Amino acid sequence: MSKIVCTYEDYDKMCEKFRIMRFQAEDYAPTLWDFSEYIEKDPAKYIDFLIWIDVTGITTEENKEARKMVRKFLCENLVLVDSLETEETK
Repeated sequence: MSKIVCTYEDYDKMCEKFRIMRFQAEDYAPTLWDFSEYIEKDPAKYIDFLIWIDVTGITTEENKEARKMVRKFLCENLVLVDSLETEETK
């Protein structure tokens, strides 16, 4: 599975938008089934959704393991970089 690359600047902008949105994840977190049936099959499609959950969600006893799974998935699949420029475009 290839990594999803995002600049720090774009990530920060996305997080700020999520924080001011009317709808917040609160105690929602995807289930293990959601991960295996949807998220793991197309990580790029769901990365914004997982960031939204991570940024706007709260941890409860009931969702603690699911939120750990979200954070682990983001850590393993999202790469933050200073710039998307490559050596060829400099």
